Amino acid sequence: MKTLRFGVIGTNFITDRFLLNGKKVPEFELAAVYSRSEERAREYAALHGVSKIFTSVEEMAACEEVDAVYIGSPNSCHADQAISILKAGKHVLCEKPMCSNYQEMEAMYAAAESSGVVLLEAMRPWYTPGYQYVESMLPEIGPIRHATFYMCQYSSRYNNFKKGIIENAFIRELSNGAIMDIGCYAIGAMAKMFGMPSRILALTKIIPGSIDSHGAVLAEYEDLIGECIYSKVSGEPLSNVIQGEKATILVSPVGSFEHMEIIWRDGTRETKEFPAPDFGMNYEIEEFIRICRGEKAADAYIAASRVTLQIMDEVRRQGGYDFPADHK
Repeated sequence: MKTLRFGVIGTNFITDRFLLNGKKVPEFELAAVYSRSEERAREYAALHGVSKIFTSVEEMAACEEVDAVYIGSPNSCHADQAISILKAGKHVLCEKPMCSNYQEMEAMYAAAESSGVVLLEAMRPWYTPGYQYVESMLPEIGPIRHATFYMCQYSSRYNNFKKGIIENAFIRELSNGAIMDIGCYAIGAMAKMFGMPSRILALTKIIPGSIDSHGAVLAEYEDLIGECIYSKVSGEPLSNVIQGEKATILVSPVGSFEHMEIIWRDGTRETKEFPAPDFGMNYEIEEFIRICRGEKAADAYIAASRVTLQIMDEVRRQGGYDFPADHK
């Protein structure tokens, strides 16, 4: 079976994880590496056994030996880089969050549609077997009345931040912060399962002179109340809770949906395990390749990406903070 030849943008830990998972997918092939620094590009390419490097996104996009590009750069870079690649007729798998705001996302999808190529958000949990199992169980336990999703993780970079060492995760100009970095997992799970709420109430805490540190979202649907709680300055393992009239599902973590317990109204309990080793990024790679080959449609994922970013934009609006990218 012919492989899909990938270029990668980003030479950081998330790209390391992506390439580690790519090795599990027979149809995946790493073809090229991009970095702003030629030295870093050569170093990273050598580390992963390829020779083709680029310091220009446009040159990578024009390369006939690249079929698709994975974008793992800072959030503020996603839109411009993706649009350049999509306009050149290459598929794009873009790390979450897709971009800084909904306006950028629509420009990205317009470029993909114009070129007849695939643009997919690498929102990891959506593609895992655990998430898909939970989604398939919703009709069985429903009607769903309440759903709570947690993504609280004390950032290792926060200790440096308190010492005055400001790393990417806390730089507003890069469209970063708690909701963009990890809150999107909780909001993305809710958006994919239940769609766009009719009303959103958000509470956000801002680090003085910086960006959001933690927050909570209350979402109203016709018969359902959804909650999303996220933090980069506190955290402990918490089960996500989906309550239906017939049963409740406890699942963790929201980033990979690996462990779950179903508690039926009569007290019966079932446990399920869906291991996702190495962060389970192989599932998104496999699905992306299927969609690129026309074996599956991307419609459900595109709809979920749109809803997720619309909710995040509204949360930031209510929280009273923005990014430079919002004013392009």
